[in-house]
Amino acid sequence: MRIHSSSFETADAVALSYSHEKFDCVLIANALHIMPKPDEVMKEIYRVLKPNGTLFAPTFLWKEGKQRKMIKSLMSILGFKMYQEWDKKEFEDFIKEYGFSVVEWNCASIYAGKVPDILS
Repeated sequence: MRIHSSSFETADAVALSYSHEKFDCVLIANALHIMPKPDEVMKEIYRVLKPNGTLFAPTFLWKEGKQRKMIKSLMSILGFKMYQEWDKKEFEDFIKEYGFSVVEWNCASIYAGKVPDILS
């Protein structure tokens, strides 16, 4: 599948420079938990999405998983401060609070094994 009208850019998530209802889809990957004001981010995302637009927000659920303490320690060492820690229900409630609904949940696990090339 080829998508000809897509683009990617970074921006201040709490002060997006786009008009209302500009985008069909917004992707904010693995970032909400390290943002000091995720509530403001969600308001901005809602503002710039078209009606029935899609928010794709993969997020670490820090209150779940066997290796969460190790991963949190590693994140801290790498300089990532976590402002939010959610479990599945808390994150779903957070999403719903800003006018979204969860259409699909997919859980990925982090496990010990070979380090991906992008990290080595």
